[in-house]
Amino acid sequence: MTTGATERTHPEQRLLDTSGRLIPTQGIQAVGVEQLVTEAGVTGAAFYRHFSGKDGLVIAYLEARGAEVEDSVAAIFAIRTRRSATRTTLPHHRYAADLRVVRVSQSND
Repeated sequence: MTTGATERTHPEQRLLDTSGRLIPTQGIQAVGVEQLVTEAGVTGAAFYRHFSGKDGLVIAYLEARGAEVEDSVAAIFAIRTRRSATRTTLPHHRYAADLRVVRVSQSND
């Protein structure tokens, strides 16, 4: 059964969100189309309307993740650039802290 919020989310996005939850924990090979459509609350027809198959979904998922990583890296370098204007060096351990700041700010968007 789906919730009202899930019903309002576009099926393609629900499939991508579900992939983002399942693939990192179970692996690409272990996650099947049937599991994806069941957990996303969509039909098989909806799946194939948006993706040519599991490979198409995996490519879309990886492209979305790649864009997120690029945004995070760009934000970290922007922070680093602002800090380097006032300091000569930035301790290496600060990069991890910068990434946490970026992730928190992105999750609040």
